[in-house]
Amino acid sequence: RIASGLGDREAAFAFGMLLLNGATGVPADRAGAKAQFEIAAAKGHAGALYNLGVMALDDKVGGFPDFATAATDFRRAAEAGYGDGAYSYGVLLREGKGVSLDIGESARWLKRAADAGVVAGQVEYAIMLFNGVGVAKDEAGAAKLLLRAAARNNPIAENRLAHLYASGRGVPKDLV
Repeated sequence: RIASGLGDREAAFAFGMLLLNGATGVPADRAGAKAQFEIAAAKGHAGALYNLGVMALDDKVGGFPDFATAATDFRRAAEAGYGDGAYSYGVLLREGKGVSLDIGESARWLKRAADAGVVAGQVEYAIMLFNGVGVAKDEAGAAKLLLRAAARNNPIAENRLAHLYASGRGVPKDLV
């Protein structure tokens, strides 16, 4: 709290996380968390921007998530190098929520998430690669991404990879 008050963006983010989740001696305070994230975000903290985007989806405006604000926050987080921001922005682009639907741009952001090691991004981008949606079809490239995600115990990647091995698409056929 003191360091945040002195202008430290990392402290503002950390204090925001404490307030968001609550901790021993720190009761949960969603509004307080949002205020701390806004302080950190104003100083370019990517994690704070991402959390503001998540909060925009949770905070209902007229009974609906604020997809436009979430998209702006996720994009800013992604531009600052935050992989989860790239993933979330890519999903909103793919669904046309808060931004115009743009499958090609969605693929670009999901690739950034995959490259950053975001498992969900690896799976989503692999599916786009395999099907040639928004990008050139590349079954072998898709299989490589699914292998990475499966190695991190992602059940969707494991399942899709099993199908690829059974059919020999993108990988050598291997029923075992």
